[in-house]
Amino acid sequence: MNFNRPPTRGLHHPLRAGSSPGFSGEKNEDSIYCEAYACSDYGDAPRFAKLIATKTFCEQLVKLQALCVEHDLSELCVYESPDVWGPGNIEDELRLTCAELVVTKSAFWFKDHPKHSDYTIETRAQDIDVFIEAVSNEGGTPLFFGSNVKELMECVADAEEESAMSSV
Repeated sequence: MNFNRPPTRGLHHPLRAGSSPGFSGEKNEDSIYCEAYACSDYGDAPRFAKLIATKTFCEQLVKLQALCVEHDLSELCVYESPDVWGPGNIEDELRLTCAELVVTKSAFWFKDHPKHSDYTIETRAQDIDVFIEAVSNEGGTPLFFGSNVKELMECVADAEEESAMSSV
């Protein structure tokens, strides 16, 4: 897949629980997990955001990145959310109100605002080139992005186990 994007530098590199994912038509069937945190020492937050990277999402990232470069913008925000904030029903508990996708000249992340709070939650910034390269490769296992990927993988495994137990 060729996106004609400006060169960027790496931020957080992914770690794969096996091989890297690939595009299957419009939709990548692999789950992608990004580490999340509260932008406050005292705020509650999801531990991760889960998304399914489609070709359309990756093309949108590249277009927004190009706008940042072309107009010398520090960042550009659009209303978009990951597929799930996790673990569990943390999204409902925090009553998240305004999800945004933030794109810069080299990176992107998601952010949101818990209702009746004065802080935001965010995913770790991900290098756009590294992200697109990772999701464009062939594979069939989840992809994890973050500063502490081992802990993120354990959190996701615990959340999936808890979800499976509660559905029985």
